[in-house]
Amino acid sequence: GADPDVLLEHMDISDVYAGVFFGATRKWDFKAPELEKAVYRAYNDYVVELNSADPDRLIVLPWLNANHPETCAPELLRLAALGVKAVEFSVSDVGVPVFSPDWEPLWAAAEEAGIPLCTHVGDAAGTPYPPNEFGQSLAHFAQVPFIPMGRHVAQLVFSGMFERHPKLHFSVGECRIGWLPFLFQWMDRCQNDRLPDGTFPLPHKPTDYITRNMSFTFEEDYVGTKMLADPAFYIRDTAVWGGDYPHPQGTWPDITPSIDKMFEHLDADIKREIVWGRAQRIFNI
Repeated sequence: GADPDVLLEHMDISDVYAGVFFGATRKWDFKAPELEKAVYRAYNDYVVELNSADPDRLIVLPWLNANHPETCAPELLRLAALGVKAVEFSVSDVGVPVFSPDWEPLWAAAEEAGIPLCTHVGDAAGTPYPPNEFGQSLAHFAQVPFIPMGRHVAQLVFSGMFERHPKLHFSVGECRIGWLPFLFQWMDRCQNDRLPDGTFPLPHKPTDYITRNMSFTFEEDYVGTKMLADPAFYIRDTAVWGGDYPHPQGTWPDITPSIDKMFEHLDADIKREIVWGRAQRIFNI
């Protein structure tokens, strides 16, 4: 992924017009904070240069150093001035919880600049994978889409960030969608059944904020796509298809069979919205 010509060639092979790319940056682990900050700034400058080869098609995400909250808003505004369309913000690597007021400058900056915040499933940097013994490795990867991402989604919504910043968009990458309807409906029920928050009670249902301010990407999710036609599941308003390039897990380089199978029962307008239209609007393609 270091050569834009290679990226564009691979996108052409699979008939993909534009791509939003997450780097391996969320897995880097530093012991020296100043080195960490310098490396990420250099990485972001490199990403800006890479995207400049074809700004409408290449959306490689620069990285906000969530381990150092004080750096995030200034870096986002710097990147926005350079023409960046979106940034990566790892909720697994936050220096303070996502509901902390420390993040208000970032939420405000992202809303002001119109820059979507993108996060990716996975553990915090430096977390070792379990050994492939007694099912530990398989069990770990089986639950990756929803643990701990479900907690982070709930914290983002219930913190009131989307009430205070109604134009802010938060996109969750590679989390799949089949498990989301229960989370969404359960969040609504928790708000309805439990005592309201004493700090910032939400005036609207959690699902109102989710459908207005969030999106969730999936690759091959035949359970989730079965629910796309029914608006009661909410994912029709939030789902975005992704190819998971360069992983060959059934989607790349030939994306056609999985897309045809997943969307064969759905209206063409719904299919177009989820494989193209929503991403086009979120990322200003």
